Amino acid sequence: MTGQQLKEQGISDVQAADTAPHRGHRQQIETVALALAKGGVDFTAEDVRRVLVLAGVGEPHSPNLLPSVFGSLASQRLIEPAGWTRATRRSRHAATLRVWRGPSTDAA
Repeated sequence: MTGQQLKEQGISDVQAADTAPHRGHRQQIETVALALAKGGVDFTAEDVRRVLVLAGVGEPHSPNLLPSVFGSLASQRLIEPAGWTRATRRSRHAATLRVWRGPSTDAA
């Protein structure tokens, strides 16, 4: 398999694991991310996670679920990169985070 195929398989695997009856975070992550994007708000995984926790959804089953969903949304051109920032959650040790936004509407 090529590197791209392995990446796509990994994304597929982590998202498939979220389909168990006691899960469902993927759809909720997508809903929150798309709402932020449509609202014209730049956002990070921390922002989406914060909304999910406040809504009582809790943490995803895998730390790879948020980035895999964002990657899928970006591949579909529903969100796009807007820059980088530092994580504020203590457990992330100020790691670099991608900032996302809704797709540009500028004509090419």
